[in-house]
Amino acid sequence: MKNLWSGRFKKAIHPVLKDFSYSFATDSELLHAEVDVNRAYARMLAKVGLISRADARKIVKGLDAVELSWKPVTRSKYSALYEDIHSFIQGELEKRIGAVAKKIHTGRSRNDLVVTSTRVYLRAEIEAISEKIRETQRALVYLARKAKGMIIPGMTHLKKAQPVLL
Repeated sequence: MKNLWSGRFKKAIHPVLKDFSYSFATDSELLHAEVDVNRAYARMLAKVGLISRADARKIVKGLDAVELSWKPVTRSKYSALYEDIHSFIQGELEKRIGAVAKKIHTGRSRNDLVVTSTRVYLRAEIEAISEKIRETQRALVYLARKAKGMIIPGMTHLKKAQPVLL
């Protein structure tokens, strides 16, 4: 895989800088969100006539294959080959479907892709966290009802104080 920075520099990147700048280990969490964004984008490109429906189907099938082949336990294998999750998806898509994979970038920048994928990922994460909060609230209400009338020692400045209802 050609490095993103390879067109600008003659020498290989210093290992310390590589460790600092490569983000594969952290942004691999974005894989499923980015694949979803790319699927939607390929379909939109076909719908507005910028790529053929056949190319869009090929891209979507390729993205499906990339996602199905992903195993978080093999991150270290991929992190040696790719700078980040975005270059991983692009590289693996190109391996599977060839040059048509490059059409997924029609009319958008890499930054557009990163921001959109991050927002899709965060939306799902926020919903999962919100559900955990709702579960905790339900558990607290259940315990409060169960403990109705139970008296415990209150605390003030880490000292026992007047009795209070739990």
